[in-house]
Amino acid sequence: MIRSISARSSRREYRAASTVTATSPATPITLEEVARRARVARSTIYTIFTSRGALFDAVFHDVLHRAGFDRIVAATIHRDEQSRAQGMQNLVSRLTTQNHLHPSITPSEAVNTLYILTSFESFDLLYTARGLPPATSRPT
Repeated sequence: MIRSISARSSRREYRAASTVTATSPATPITLEEVARRARVARSTIYTIFTSRGALFDAVFHDVLHRAGFDRIVAATIHRDEQSRAQGMQNLVSRLTTQNHLHPSITPSEAVNTLYILTSFESFDLLYTARGLPPATSRPT
């Protein structure tokens, strides 16, 4: 958690932490070193970031953000979900054409049901909550 101090001040401490991490990634990083590079007292680091973990979380999230990781994940999820939804539509369309869809079920209901049953959440529920191994939680 980052407390709101002055944006200018917290940027300086943040840059110092980023620099320490980048210049010696294999060396244990101390808050004393971060404070020294930021030219502030160690207590200032705690005041701004509330903990050592929060400071390094901020550095980690910034690295991921600057690398575009959030955009990559969003694009992947979006494409997979579109593909999955289209697959459900195609399957229901074939079932309807071949008269294999029960008359009391609309194509829209069939798509929604298939979508739910093939979701990761459903698999996870069967796998973890019910204790089923992956081999028994999928059709054979």
